[in-house]
Amino acid sequence: MPDRPKRWMVLGASPSAEKYHSVPEADAVAAAGASILIHRPDFYFVNEVGSLWKYTEELDEARRLGTKVILSRKLRNYLSNNKPPSYRYPCDEFLDTKECNDEEPAREWELGSYVPICGGVLALQWALNHGASEIHLVGMEGYGGPEDVIYFNGGYGTNHSENYTKNIYAPLLRTIVSGMPDVCFVIYGTPVYDLVGSNVDLAPLS
Repeated sequence: MPDRPKRWMVLGASPSAEKYHSVPEADAVAAAGASILIHRPDFYFVNEVGSLWKYTEELDEARRLGTKVILSRKLRNYLSNNKPPSYRYPCDEFLDTKECNDEEPAREWELGSYVPICGGVLALQWALNHGASEIHLVGMEGYGGPEDVIYFNGGYGTNHSENYTKNIYAPLLRTIVSGMPDVCFVIYGTPVYDLVGSNVDLAPLS
């Protein structure tokens, strides 16, 4: 991986995740959620306790092989008292996430900061804060929708409601994209939210 990677893939866990191999090769991969089951990324982000309990063995193995595991700050106290039994390794870093209004996180974002709403969006912010000029978002289609978007492996995300996407997830993505006009964002699959801009491309996956 280059010292300052420019082309990133941000890998979430919604349906398009399984087709990550059809995306142009990235300089670095930042991932979250169930994607650890199909890819060993350069960086893996955890904002919710559930991922630590679900994927402890996969995280241990990925970290042994070189993945940097990064947890949001709110998990520090939890882990001091409730470490999952198979989680052998400490994380590499606790991310200094912002204390923000859970109902309006989009108002809190600025380059250099981390607004903690889900691991995938933390991964996106990490890429931007480390100099990305092109970001390919795979498995980042949002939660809910007409047929309810679920994780590629059949499970649900922590916040699997259409309202969460509409009121929290999508507004923050729009703020990030509009605030970074010189960065190209390519979204794969069929997102359940609208994201438009001269720096946004949609790339449906067959």
